[in-house]
Amino acid sequence: MKSRIIKTIPESVILYRLEEHYDIISGISAKLGIKVITAEEKQAGEAVGFLAGYNGFASNGSQESCDISCMIFSAMTGKQLDSMLAELRKAGLSIPYKAVITASNQSWSLKKLAEELVKEHNQMNG
Repeated sequence: MKSRIIKTIPESVILYRLEEHYDIISGISAKLGIKVITAEEKQAGEAVGFLAGYNGFASNGSQESCDISCMIFSAMTGKQLDSMLAELRKAGLSIPYKAVITASNQSWSLKKLAEELVKEHNQMNG
């Protein structure tokens, strides 16, 4: 009998403060088989690993918010990510703050990750 590895974390995208783009993003995500998670305004203090449903993460009870809108990709292959980004461009959506959850940032709060995205964006764009 062959064994197979079952992925426990579904491919997903976490949206924070992107309500005005929800219909477009959820349509693209459905077409690509990617789950959409909407982080609530007061969840910016939660770890992105918790928001994505990673094992070993629990709510820290934070009620912190953040003014930065962002999109965070989780458990997606490079091909899925490329497809998602291409579809967003085709739909005319410009979301400057996007990130992929990594081993290094999965324990960061959504707010910390968003602030880091702003710093990187400013460094790259002068």
